[in-house]
Amino acid sequence: MEFYILPTQNPASNVRRILSQQVRHAINSLTDPEIDRDEGVHRARKSIKRIRAVLRMVRGGINDKTYQRENRFYRDVARDLSGARDSAVVLKTFNALARTHKEVPRKPLTAIRKHMKSFRDVEVDFPVADVVERLEAADMRIETLRFREKGFAVFSGGVGTVYADGREQLAACMKAPTVANFHEWRKNVKYLWHHMEILTPTWEGLTATYAESLHTLADYLGDDHDLAVLKDTLVELPDDVGDPDAVYQLITIIDVEREQLQENAIRLGKRIYAEDPVQFVRRTRSYYKLWRQEQRQQV
Repeated sequence: MEFYILPTQNPASNVRRILSQQVRHAINSLTDPEIDRDEGVHRARKSIKRIRAVLRMVRGGINDKTYQRENRFYRDVARDLSGARDSAVVLKTFNALARTHKEVPRKPLTAIRKHMKSFRDVEVDFPVADVVERLEAADMRIETLRFREKGFAVFSGGVGTVYADGREQLAACMKAPTVANFHEWRKNVKYLWHHMEILTPTWEGLTATYAESLHTLADYLGDDHDLAVLKDTLVELPDDVGDPDAVYQLITIIDVEREQLQENAIRLGKRIYAEDPVQFVRRTRSYYKLWRQEQRQQV
């Protein structure tokens, strides 16, 4: 499944192909009996995030009403899947922390894990058939998607906005390192990462490396967010679950790990967002135009 532009298709056709492939992948992930339940939800959510990134990328090239409708639709689908996925992530993050830090007493951890697992088992129920039916209808709408721009202009407005927003959010995180600020930055980092994946063929060596750096940054921010959610879960544990000293120890560990992850993210983010947004778009457009010229010469 090619999550990148092909030289044999114009931008509009590329976008429709990529969107449809991701919708079909999400549907298959939720309906394939060979795929584990949690893994299926995880895969479907990844496809939905990619779809929303594509919509952000072409926002300047399509009708705003169409963008708002489709973005709202996929946002709502993601929310339907989020309860099942988020509860699984909390348990996974907790287990990883427990494995890494053997100094925390095992007995209270067992009680906490049991509580989290029972909560997850309640949360995993979601309307699979309804989600799949809605996605099938969305796939049919993709062919009707119309673009008011041509060439790289289909992408440039969205790419530039996402880059500029991410740059501003980096500055906000440096000024006020709150959970909310880092979470907002993370969303735009992932959008830009997917944008660079799509444009990788324009200069595979450089653009692919840049995309991988964005992937690494997204991982730092994702791990930070997962730990923040786990901390909130631990703070809200019932009094009869676990041991207060063990919970306090875990929270202290989480705070230390989050501080390191945030330092890593800001250090890498300064390099990723070093360019002025206008310069970034101009450079990305240049790669695209050179790539198209080379492709035409090879025909």
